[in-house]
Amino acid sequence: MKSIFTILILINFNVAIAQWTQKNSGTTHDLYDIHFPTADTGYAVGYYGTILKTNDAGNTWTILNSNTFSDLYAVYFLNSNQGFVVGDSGIFTTTNGGNTWNQQVIPTSNPLRDVEFINHQIGFCVGHSGTILKTTDGGNSWVIKPNDISQPMINFKSIIFPIPDTGYIAGHSLWDFLKTTDGGETWNRIQIDTNPGNPVIFESVYFTSAHTGYIGGWYGAVLIKTLDGGNSWINKDSSGQAQIYSIYFPTSAVGYTTGWYSTVLKTSDSGS
Repeated sequence: MKSIFTILILINFNVAIAQWTQKNSGTTHDLYDIHFPTADTGYAVGYYGTILKTNDAGNTWTILNSNTFSDLYAVYFLNSNQGFVVGDSGIFTTTNGGNTWNQQVIPTSNPLRDVEFINHQIGFCVGHSGTILKTTDGGNSWVIKPNDISQPMINFKSIIFPIPDTGYIAGHSLWDFLKTTDGGETWNRIQIDTNPGNPVIFESVYFTSAHTGYIGGWYGAVLIKTLDGGNSWINKDSSGQAQIYSIYFPTSAVGYTTGWYSTVLKTSDSGS
């Protein structure tokens, strides 16, 4: 569960969206991501080292001591006890359900923006200046993986692995993204043929299968879909006004996006 649910839980929606109710998070700091390793236990992270935890499915939240004052942008838990948060100061990890957090030694000083695990051993972090980190030992150690667009101004924002061998990365872009088909050992840049001349910031990528996926972004409004692993893309924003921050599909058919002005979009037909 990616950052979409941070916005859904914590923003005050208008009466027209009555199925959503605001919950008291216990903080006024901006929150950027959320993850629930179980139905009842969840974690949210955000500005100035904020980490929140719930044990009752999001009804109440407790502020944890993160051991950092740097902004945290993503959180991922392998189970109720072992988890990772990433942000401007790298990676912090816990093995006791967030009671204590320790900063890891990693081979980069670049800020990180997302973290994703394929299984309990193999995981990835992405971030500024084209940074891609991979672990094969459950997050104990990390190595840098090369890619086609490791440039100072390229900041990766989002990573997803729909299957263990195939993964996708999106971020600051001239209408391109990265794809791997060998479990993240090598990454190749793929150009998107939709409005390639207009600058855009890709904020979120989500694939429901190896071939079907979505990318959303802002600056240049974008919400696009692929059915062939990123070889071709379909524009799903006919208005040209979608400013998207996050995409999440709990099933292959049902999906949600969030974006500017408290916007929430839902599809029940795989984005059609």
